[in-house]
Amino acid sequence: SVSVSLTSDISEWNESDEDKDSEDDYDIGEGEGGAGIYDLDTCPPGCPQADYDQTVAFREMRLDVEEEIVEQKHLLESVRRETEVLGKKAKMARQNLQQATTELQEFQLEKQRKLNLIERMVNIRLDQINYFWNCSLPSDFDQVLIFRSDNVEQLQNRIQSLEDEKPLQ
Repeated sequence: SVSVSLTSDISEWNESDEDKDSEDDYDIGEGEGGAGIYDLDTCPPGCPQADYDQTVAFREMRLDVEEEIVEQKHLLESVRRETEVLGKKAKMARQNLQQATTELQEFQLEKQRKLNLIERMVNIRLDQINYFWNCSLPSDFDQVLIFRSDNVEQLQNRIQSLEDEKPLQ
């Protein structure tokens, strides 16, 4: 029974000693000889009040700046995450746009192919027909392109203007 009480006394001594050690870890004013504990809210002896007040003001400014830095880091991180998300959305939108454009072009080509298969009758007079290859009318009009004469003139003028520009280059 005696050994039990000694053990409990030792454990109480160790716990109280640990409490003192943990309190000593936070003592700012303690020198090498353990001279004393300084309260951060009161001016230490031998220190001018103006210097102490300025030190407290600097400490508060430092804490405010550190707090602002933490806030700015959080803000920066959230902006980075938002930028990544928006970048991914933009990439998906570009891919979707490219896919839609490709599908639209394929649809337009298919539509043009089907329109080209439609047969129509066109009534024209013989004096409206100009055949440029042979100066004689073909026997089969399956491969003939119907074109307005003023458009033919515009194309011929454009060809001539391009030929005139060619030597200038």
